[in-house]
Amino acid sequence: MPTHEELVGFFHRHLVPIYFSCQKEKDIQNFVVTYFVLSVSSQWFLITAGHCIHDIDRLINKSGYQITKCYLIDSMSLGAKHPEPVPFDYKNSNPVCLSEDREFDYGVMVLSSYYRKLLETNNVLALNEEVWKKQPTKVDFYMLLGVPLELTKVNLNDFQITPTLHKVEALSKRPDNFPETNVPLFYGKVFLGKALSNIEGMSGGPIFGFYQNDKDELRYWLLALQSRWLPKSHNIMACPTKLLGLFLEEKVL
Repeated sequence: MPTHEELVGFFHRHLVPIYFSCQKEKDIQNFVVTYFVLSVSSQWFLITAGHCIHDIDRLINKSGYQITKCYLIDSMSLGAKHPEPVPFDYKNSNPVCLSEDREFDYGVMVLSSYYRKLLETNNVLALNEEVWKKQPTKVDFYMLLGVPLELTKVNLNDFQITPTLHKVEALSKRPDNFPETNVPLFYGKVFLGKALSNIEGMSGGPIFGFYQNDKDELRYWLLALQSRWLPKSHNIMACPTKLLGLFLEEKVL
């Protein structure tokens, strides 16, 4: 069984957070949003929670801020060759929130061949049909990956992020304080450990299911996308990524 540090390093290759610096007159807001890379019919997409895209849209179109800097952070994967972040044209990458309904809290950007080649050069690997379409019959444990705000440091000239991987206990029924729904959402309880007090900033992070087979091989699948959490109970609600993949598959083919 790999160590926690080895798992975090391994899964960095699927994660591409985006750094934003936005300015309105003299006020500057710097922040990082969790994104991961999904492949559908060989087309690459950047995926986050839809409400994250809504928040950026409100900041720009309603509050009057302008994006002055935007970077793809692709240097965290094992074997990354280039430490510098990739300048990213966010607006012209057409970020889309697929639904106003938080039950379908999916934010999507089609990744151009130009950006894909840059990410591949730095050992970024997209999550393809082998892990989002083929779902496991048995899961030993679940993990949430993302970039918590609490461990993110940004200023005018630099930023430091610390992606983290957290164990999640799957819950068999919807916890109280989450809305009733007929959508087959994922519910769980996340364990933060000593380094964190909350998971703010991890919205849009992938939730993986793991299973160790008879050959002691540890396999994993992409199961859901983090959407909401309850600070007191640490319960989370996540949107199934297979639904997202099947929807995008219809659009791509």
